[in-house]
Formats: sequence, structure tokens, C-alpha cells
Amino acid sequence: MRAPSEGGNDTAEVVVKYIGRSYGVAVDATSRNIYWTDSTKRTLEVQQIDAGWRRVLIWEGLENPYSVVTMPSHGYLFWSDWGQEMGKIERSQMDGYERASILSENIGCPNALTIDVKEERIYWTDVKMNSVESAKIDGGSRRLVLRDRPEPYGVALYGDAIYWSDAKTMALHMVNRKGGSETMVMTGLRAVLSLKVRQLPL
Repeated sequence: MRAPSEGGNDTAEVVVKYIGRSYGVAVDATSRNIYWTDSTKRTLEVQQIDAGWRRVLIWEGLENPYSVVTMPSHGYLFWSDWGQEMGKIERSQMDGYERASILSENIGCPNALTIDVKEERIYWTDVKMNSVESAKIDGGSRRLVLRDRPEPYGVALYGDAIYWSDAKTMALHMVNRKGGSETMVMTGLRAVLSLKVRQLPL
């Protein structure tokens, strides 16, 4: 796993070694911990970027761990897992303790996850259900945000807008969560499996 160098040039330094296939990566900027899923080893792991210590947080009951997101304000870690029949979304403390399955019914292949911290809601795409959905961070108050999406993968929030990438349309889409028509933001994209929004200083 690599990260851009601090100098801002084209070189990258190796941050984590000896990982299998990883689809999900999340960083807690406060603790400077980096979390990732490993579908080869069926684990969820963490490494402290400065000190270099490394731990396997979750190693039991995972079939194909995919996305991972952090919620440092509440001390939570969330991840999605593709199962043989149905998938699930789980939550734990950021040290891996107090693990709980918060969403396991009518979940197909949950891909990307993102958090609305203010509203305390988690959003996810489901490529098997062809949908974008949300729920409270305890799994309650579940809502169908978008249905009949061809092949949704990445998802991100910015203000009232929700963005998602679609592998079949090869495009980045956007719609206002409070209502409005869907907009195709970018086209000609290939294999965009995750999205991140970063607001640059003016």
C-alpha cells in the first residue's frame, strides 16, 4: 500500500507491506491509524503510520470484507462484507472491540460506505440490489435512496449531494438528497470502486 510523498512530487512511499487483495482503506487523521480490509486473508487490519505497529482487528466471521470507514467523533469503525448468499455491514469500536452486525437483512453485495456524521447515518451502495441506501449508525431507520441503478460502486457525500460511481454506465452520478433530478457529472470512467471528497482551502 502506497501514499504520496510529503513533497508533493510523483513519487510514493510504501506505507503498509504484506497485504493481499484490499478494496477498502480508511485513515483516522487524529490517531494517524490506517485501516484496511484484506479479502485474501479475510481480515480487517490496522497500522499506526508513525510508530509502525500493526494489528489484526477482525479475523473471524468474514467472508469477503470490502469497504471500511471510520467515525472518530463517535469512536466507531464500519465495514462491509460480501457473503456467499447475502452480505452484511458491521460496526465496532476503533480497536475492534464491541463488534456488532448492524445490517444483515436484504443486503446483497454492499460495496462502498460513507458516513454523514451530523445526521449519524451510514450510506452504502449495493451492486447486487442495484441500489443506494442509508440507515442510522445503529442500523435503524433504513431508507432506500436510489433504486434500479445498473452497477453502483463508490459513494460519497458533499453537502446535500450524494455522488456515486457506476461500473456499467462508466460514469459519476449525482443527486440532491432532498430531491431533484439526477445529474451525470463525469463519463468515460473505468473501474472507479471508491470515492472520496476533499474540500481544498481557498
